[in-house]
Amino acid sequence: MSWQAGYEESLNTLKALTEIATTRAGAMQGANARLSGVRIESWSPQRDVKVVIDSTGLIQDVEFTEAATRSSPLALNRGLMRAHDDALRALAAQVEDIAEDELADSPELRASLRSTYRNGLPQRVFDDASE
Repeated sequence: MSWQAGYEESLNTLKALTEIATTRAGAMQGANARLSGVRIESWSPQRDVKVVIDSTGLIQDVEFTEAATRSSPLALNRGLMRAHDDALRALAAQVEDIAEDELADSPELRASLRSTYRNGLPQRVFDDASE
């Protein structure tokens, strides 16, 4: 192979890699845009506490209903934790959907996004999912 043929082959390889990188960057931007708009509400089983989280899983709002005044502090705490854990499970499911939709052509990025969220959430959220 001549040096010119090798040079052209290298250029074609670089162009192909650039196209792949550009496509993947666009897919990640789409996923990030959808994730930034995520806001999940979840209620406690007794519907005395509502929790709202954002795409990071952080609580953005907590609302107590009139029924909360009749609950013990322990029951409110458990209700709050349950609502938060349920919201985190919903977040994980939403991340799965977004990863599948936006990153279908990039299995490595899809797996990375999923594992980033799964590893960032408390394990109890997944352990308690069957309850």
